[in-house]
Amino acid sequence: MENKKQLEEMTLKNVSVKWAKVHEPGKAYEDTAPKEWSINCYVNDEDRDALMARGCNPKEDKDGNEFFIAKRSTVTKAGAQTTPPIVVDAKKAVFTDEVGNGSVCNVAVTLIPWTKNKRTGVKLYLRGVQVLTHVPHNKGGADVFDAVPMDGDVF
Repeated sequence: MENKKQLEEMTLKNVSVKWAKVHEPGKAYEDTAPKEWSINCYVNDEDRDALMARGCNPKEDKDGNEFFIAKRSTVTKAGAQTTPPIVVDAKKAVFTDEVGNGSVCNVAVTLIPWTKNKRTGVKLYLRGVQVLTHVPHNKGGADVFDAVPMDGDVF
């Protein structure tokens, strides 16, 4: 329990987000791991430097942009079910819409140091998301098409 003293809470402000799985958990990185809630955070330079100074390492997307992943497992190490992260709007009302890529959010995290196979790092444990600017989630399908008038159709 000595790591308990090293936990630090932080709120990443005005973060552009992608691949938000904050209502329904998604597949974890490791196939054998339980599902997890997660959100990719594209932070400003100040937050990037603060996270890196604390031992968090960014990932890089296909366009070369750095981001951090905040996540929360659906199951604790002891096997107990966890609750989902809190998701609210700018006025702190419960937010139930899917969060689409490019939405701007405040993301509350807890920094948790870890060690595995002689490697160390700091995990961003997802506590909550406040959606400031919502971009609707586009699941593809019929949303990618425009309605096309056919003979006799009136739009």
